[in-house]
Amino acid sequence: MINKITSLLVFFLFVSFCHGQNTDQESLRLLIMGNEDYGLNKAVEFVAEEMDIDLVRMDISLSRKTLDSIEAQNAQMWEKLDDKLQLNSKQVFRTRLTEENEKIASAEDIYRTDAKAKRLRKKLEKDGIETHAELEKKRAPFIYIYTVYSLDKSISESAKKPEFHVVVDIKDISSKVEEL
Repeated sequence: MINKITSLLVFFLFVSFCHGQNTDQESLRLLIMGNEDYGLNKAVEFVAEEMDIDLVRMDISLSRKTLDSIEAQNAQMWEKLDDKLQLNSKQVFRTRLTEENEKIASAEDIYRTDAKAKRLRKKLEKDGIETHAELEKKRAPFIYIYTVYSLDKSISESAKKPEFHVVVDIKDISSKVEEL
């Protein structure tokens, strides 16, 4: 848990906002630097979507001058967002991100214990087909959708075919397989 919190805090060192115009309405863009924690990346995507923030992934090798500029813009953006939402938006974002990351960890645990999904994956693997699962989306506050892909390396290293979905409900601590 300490490692997750440390990872989360380090991640926030690399998070920044920049402001742009999109025709008539104001557009919020969150610049994020590389992070290898897949669950945390998905949590950022889900929370940003809830708060109507566009994500922009950046190369982690930025100069100190660029990082300083981003930090300055970040401070201005948080202030503008605070005025607009009448709350401490940076703290709200961090709180939601922590909560979302914990929900995703719970969803992952439930997904990994689904007996039917395990059987279907083993059947594919028995036939010599590798499988890979990805958390695709969040359907509701407590419902997450995983897609299990088959990987055919004889075609290409990146050739993947969706095989089935696993719908995880962390509130009811349940899951079900939806075959495609």
